[in-house]
Amino acid sequence: MKITGDMKVGEAIRMYPDITNVLMKYGICNCCGGDNTLKKAAEAQKLNIDKLLNEINALI
Repeated sequence: MKITGDMKVGEAIRMYPDITNVLMKYGICNCCGGDNTLKKAAEAQKLNIDKLLNEINALI
């Protein structure tokens, strides 16, 4: 299953724990933003969501 921007951070990490290091590299964590979607979390960190999703999906 491909990870999308509409998935919540916590959900994505539960499904694919290996993505945690990538998310942490960009300042996205489960503890304070787990209920946010990946898109919202990326926007909060001023990240390009497509680049983030490509990097995450390359791991799974």
